[in-house]
Amino acid sequence: MATDSLTIKSYPDLSLAVMRRRLDSQYRVWLLARHLDSFGRGRVLLKELRRFAVATGLFNRQSFYRFATARCLFWHRYHQWMYITGVKKLALALDVEFQSPPVLLPLACFSSMHDFRAVLVASYFADKPRTIAIDTLAALTGRTRRVVSRYLDSSHVRKTPNAMLSERRPSQPLVPELRDQGYFHTMVGGRHRVAKRMPNTYESDLETAPRGMTREKRGRPSSVTGRHPPGGEGPLPSSPEKDLSDPGGAPCRRYFCQPKGVNRALQSLSPHETIYTLCPGQTDGLGFQLWQGWTAVEAGDPRLL
Repeated sequence: MATDSLTIKSYPDLSLAVMRRRLDSQYRVWLLARHLDSFGRGRVLLKELRRFAVATGLFNRQSFYRFATARCLFWHRYHQWMYITGVKKLALALDVEFQSPPVLLPLACFSSMHDFRAVLVASYFADKPRTIAIDTLAALTGRTRRVVSRYLDSSHVRKTPNAMLSERRPSQPLVPELRDQGYFHTMVGGRHRVAKRMPNTYESDLETAPRGMTREKRGRPSSVTGRHPPGGEGPLPSSPEKDLSDPGGAPCRRYFCQPKGVNRALQSLSPHETIYTLCPGQTDGLGFQLWQGWTAVEAGDPRLL
């Protein structure tokens, strides 16, 4: 069976939710079942699914039946049929709001749970580059920083390190407290400057698919953070990226890669928000992509960090 070029449609917003709830093994079978249900009837023959899973080396006979015969949120069995839960019903049960288009995952990544989880994380960056703290990504996936970093490395996600230019004088040595906060000395355009480490920007080459049934009106808050999940409200470069650096309630960060919308955002900047604006084409001697940071003591009174 030629499966090298075969892809399976997945849903990045669902992927994060199932990883967080430790339901990724069931999600893997659910994706395969939906792929075989080419007519959209909401059901697939168990023997057909078993034949496909075993022939492609994704499961052996025993492990397949251990997953497929158990009743769960993703499906239920009736005689020789597996009845598949619909996308919208599953999203409602998991309190998921669709903000990203579906992503086409290579079938090869289904052969092991590590590869499968890694590509689920990578699918979150398929639609557009996202600037996000590793702690936030760890909270969204329910994994540790170390495990998430391994997933990013094994899935070949491109990483761009970022740093914020500081107004601090480079002639003064950095005290340990500032070094602990991520400040460091660097060279920018032949000048000594002080910069602060920022979350990385990640990007994946996974192909996206048309939204189809997942196109929904936004506005319902996420159950994870009480706000919209990080990742922005539209494709770069026209819209800013958002990152909740601490899902427990830290200030909201917004990243603007283009001048469009920056002035309006600065005038409406509130004390609990931080805005970062990209310095186009600027990098320091260490290869960091450079930004400027803005905050406000009072609403509408932006100041450089």
